[in-house]
Amino acid sequence: MVKGSFGYLDPEYFRRQQLTDKSDVYSFGVVLFEVLSGRPALDCEHVNLVDWAFQCHAKGMVETLVDPYIRVEITPECLKNFVETALSCVSEQGIHRPSMGSVLWNLELSLQMQIDPDSPKVVAEQKVNNAHATHVGLVSIEEENDVEDESQDAIFSQIVNPQGR
Repeated sequence: MVKGSFGYLDPEYFRRQQLTDKSDVYSFGVVLFEVLSGRPALDCEHVNLVDWAFQCHAKGMVETLVDPYIRVEITPECLKNFVETALSCVSEQGIHRPSMGSVLWNLELSLQMQIDPDSPKVVAEQKVNNAHATHVGLVSIEEENDVEDESQDAIFSQIVNPQGR
């Protein structure tokens, strides 16, 4: 028996009656939008936080998602990366959701963009992400996830903490 709140449940679960690792990614994406907006997953004002997030993104109004208390503090680059990460987590189909390793990578990048948006590491990572996005079109999603899971953690720690642990 599955227990949980409707706002967090993977839409694929309702169709297949099966939970996967990607179901957890979906739930985490909902939490990311809760953190960003300061609103619950389900609320009287907005029927569904995820649907509202997709609508705001489609209209080019992602700033309206941001909690007013942090809206003036968040850098545009950080916001863009954070929202894109959260949106990928709540993709309708699990196969289009990232691995948790990839989510971690992108959240750490968002943090670096917030702390120092002009950092050479951030600029280099943005170029890598652009190149990776082009490459993804040539690689199947399963192959991409396998590569990400194996290599990102090691590479990431070198980019964010070049001095070592």
